[in-house]
Amino acid sequence: MEENGGLQLDSVFIVTPGPFNGTSQWKMEPLRAVWSAEEPSQIGQLADLYETAEGATYADSLLATPLKSFHKRVLYRTFPLK
Repeated sequence: MEENGGLQLDSVFIVTPGPFNGTSQWKMEPLRAVWSAEEPSQIGQLADLYETAEGATYADSLLATPLKSFHKRVLYRTFPLK
């Protein structure tokens, strides 16, 4: 359990559609961390990377950049896992 300015987090989840998570259905997974990364093809453009408790990582990129193309990652936030 974590408190931050009156907000208490017990756990955080990410919900992704099948094409995003590599399956044929929606999936809800515990979220471990959120990272920020610069788009390799456009300086200054950032993407968000979501890391699950199981180790899967998903990229939210406006330029549809593949996950493996992000090299400079900066940890934005971690979340408690139960």
